[in-house]
Amino acid sequence: MIGSQRAKTIAIASIGSGSVSIGLASFDKGKMTLLDSERRVLPLEERSIAHIAAIFKEQLADAARTLIDRQLAAHNPDVPDQLYCIIRAPWTEAKVVSAEKSFDNEETITESMIAALAREALDRAGVNKDFVEASATRILLNGYHTKNPESKRANHLALIAFISRCEQVIRRAAQEALGSVFSAHEPKLRSGTRAILETHSHTEPTLQNCLVLDVGEEGVAALVIRQGTIEREAYTTEGIRRILQRAIATATPDQTRAALAMVSRGEYSPASYAVVQTGFARMEPELAHVFGTFFAALDTRQRLPNDIMLLAPPDISGWLSGFFERIEFTPLTVTNEPFAVTSLLDDTGVHGSADMSLAFALINKEQADR
Repeated sequence: MIGSQRAKTIAIASIGSGSVSIGLASFDKGKMTLLDSERRVLPLEERSIAHIAAIFKEQLADAARTLIDRQLAAHNPDVPDQLYCIIRAPWTEAKVVSAEKSFDNEETITESMIAALAREALDRAGVNKDFVEASATRILLNGYHTKNPESKRANHLALIAFISRCEQVIRRAAQEALGSVFSAHEPKLRSGTRAILETHSHTEPTLQNCLVLDVGEEGVAALVIRQGTIEREAYTTEGIRRILQRAIATATPDQTRAALAMVSRGEYSPASYAVVQTGFARMEPELAHVFGTFFAALDTRQRLPNDIMLLAPPDISGWLSGFFERIEFTPLTVTNEPFAVTSLLDDTGVHGSADMSLAFALINKEQADR
């Protein structure tokens, strides 16, 4: 039929600190639907970055082949039209950059003026081969945030943006793994920071000030967001693996994780419940000191927002929410009150891993904006 358009099939890969995911989605008539996904989680153990990259490459390629084979078996032979890969902390990091220009008299703001400021901000940041992407988060006219600045008049123009860099060895592993399965497409790389910002703006559009905690297997990335813009990003290696090691030193992190999951599901014996409860309660003061120090380092210009948006795997999300709400972090918050914790992924509409939910939210927004 004239004017009709075939639904696009989009392959979306995601790399976390200790996991890889790949999904297939359909975008049709302004709506994206996740068709299927596959995930691999690395055992919780310490490795070099070169070793991690090699495992990521193998596991991502295997997950992609498994996903495609499953689609073929179900008689869904569509070849992806686009390929994306979202790389999260600690493999990517974001930096806030800015540039500004004053005029002697009021000027009509044009797209070329904004583009020139963006180039100036990137030049100052020293963009190199590690660069992944840049995104303007705020444009200010005469000091005020303006959503559609073109054609408006002002005597001062400022631009705030963030740029993302990526570990080259992880980037190369992702490109080679995806290239071995989806040879027709070069993956479009996106950062976890951008995915978090888009997910946050979708799920909590009225929450302009918050602390986002992205909890991964090997660490926690923290983003301080004020007035809807990233103010600061930092990373600590106190991730799920170390937390579980602190809780029960006599078990492996994977064994402790399994025990915690059973307790959260109500599938436990009195003895196993006591071990888990005692271990986690015993390590709380030590963990509170670790995160208190980490949060204090974030608290440079003003105290932290009271709202935490938590991004964590379901098996540990509940415990972490309770931990951050009951521990006395009040000297660090803007109101001297405890943190209020909300799951960042409650309302994305995607079931499954945090990796795929974040990636889906970002690519859905990109496709809808076209």
